[in-house]
Amino acid sequence: MSCGEYVGIDIAKAELVIATPAAMLLRVPNDPGGFKALIARLKSLSVAMVVMESTGCYGREAATALIAAGFRVAIVQPGRVRHFAASLGIRAKTDPIDAQVIARFAAATTPQPLTPAAPGVAHLRALV
Repeated sequence: MSCGEYVGIDIAKAELVIATPAAMLLRVPNDPGGFKALIARLKSLSVAMVVMESTGCYGREAATALIAAGFRVAIVQPGRVRHFAASLGIRAKTDPIDAQVIARFAAATTPQPLTPAAPGVAHLRALV
């Protein structure tokens, strides 16, 4: 069992909304400048894992930046998170609520973190 906060990220094309199970932390642009601000903020916390839903290409760069900064990152299936939210009676769907639900889901289920890819594998995946 890891010590620290689970952090959930709701990913959109333009921005990332970041929360812990207890509170929303911040919003940052979904770009390299936003990733730097996110990493700086997370380094001030005790973070067990950063968790985001599988959203295709929109979260890939953020996950890569977080892993490079030394954070444990997991990507989970959106349907599992939605079912978890429904089990809690949470029907509202806003970005801050979604980020908090992702963090709560992570704290309850402790998803498997990503394993950093070997050099060159990311490039090969992009080609496929």
